[in-house]
Amino acid sequence: MRRLLVLNLILLFAVQLPGQVRYRLSVFGIPCGNVTLTMPQPNQLHFTTRSTGIVNLLWPFDNQYTTTFDTTTFGVRKYEKKIIQGSFKQKFKGIWQPEKGGILYGDTLVIRPENSQTVFTLMVLIRKWPTDSIDTRWFPLDHEGRFFRARFLLADTVRIPVGNKNVLCDHYRLDLVPQEETGKILDRSDYFNQNITRPEAIRQLWVERSGERRIIKASVKLFGISLEAKIEDE
Repeated sequence: MRRLLVLNLILLFAVQLPGQVRYRLSVFGIPCGNVTLTMPQPNQLHFTTRSTGIVNLLWPFDNQYTTTFDTTTFGVRKYEKKIIQGSFKQKFKGIWQPEKGGILYGDTLVIRPENSQTVFTLMVLIRKWPTDSIDTRWFPLDHEGRFFRARFLLADTVRIPVGNKNVLCDHYRLDLVPQEETGKILDRSDYFNQNITRPEAIRQLWVERSGERRIIKASVKLFGISLEAKIEDE
């Protein structure tokens, strides 16, 4: 069951900005889902995740996440999700309140810095900022009402095969460190949001070094299971 619980963890990394992009999700090399991502506006990221194959029979999911952000700081301005995950369904929304200096989730306001990221806006930021501006730098991050510090650590540079090409990529690790225990708003969340901030999770991603700086591949290791999301062949 734990394998199924963590399948959505890698969905965070399936982000590419221009047009529409598809990624294939797999566990132990077996496909388990797809991500379709679009940028309906320059400051908005939207993607849909759907289960495939045997996972769709045993534990179907069809989830949507939309994040609106500031195009300079990439700080979150609006976050919405619609979850259909087996029998579990959920809708959730947070809106930045500039006059109050925080994010309003329903009736609950959490005070945050204006440049607070989410796990989604970080994936935009890493493609837009140069490596020397990102590596080891700490960013404030709000995760559905919980406050974290986040940083990317550059590990090495490697080539990742995509179709008949080998794409040169910067390889990063993503650290998420909790800053407070208060602020938890939801008693239950979708498996992605519930598990992505676990201290045991090892989060890695590989970003194209030149050109569009696409996120080519990502993996998350949790509970001894390594999951992977990889861009579909061009």
